[in-house]
Amino acid sequence: MRNPDQDILLFFSGHEEALGLYEIFEDFLYSAFPDANRRVQKTQITFFNRHVFACVSFARVRKKADLPKVWFVLTLGLPAPLDSERVAVRTEPYPGRWTHHLVISRPEELDAQLLSWMQNKGRKAASGDTGSVRLLPVMGFPGTFCQLQFREYGGKTGILGTAGIDAEADFSCAFPHVADTHLCKGDAVL
Repeated sequence: MRNPDQDILLFFSGHEEALGLYEIFEDFLYSAFPDANRRVQKTQITFFNRHVFACVSFARVRKKADLPKVWFVLTLGLPAPLDSERVAVRTEPYPGRWTHHLVISRPEELDAQLLSWMQNKGRKAASGDTGSVRLLPVMGFPGTFCQLQFREYGGKTGILGTAGIDAEADFSCAFPHVADTHLCKGDAVL
């Protein structure tokens, strides 16, 4: 086992048992994206080229009782939804922008399928072409992020227009199991 940076040790404080699994993941990621950059923050580790293509966090995307003993969440933003049992939570925070949260708990889960999903996003991030995909930051309590999208419908013609509203809010009381607050999305008909 290598000697991790101080910022990595701080990130894994309270989740020390997942550090070895993370190091295997990091080797896996850098083997496919040797020029990728890493930024360690309080609530997530972000991997990026020109744009973000993967994040590691401990966001609660499942109930604690449903999580394995050793785990972390890998977040990927893709242009289309993945139809896989491996995806714990899938959201569309913006039209054509899909955020996927995968619970990684074993080295065997770092496989060719996961690599293909990451390469789909990673190649575009390296070239600067992210299309309509943007990975939203994973944020923890108490400050949270919420995107509300209001749509105006026009009878048989369908949607006439849309408007998005970004807001800071604390949903920790209403959704205590949701640490990844862009999972909270509301629609209203005007």
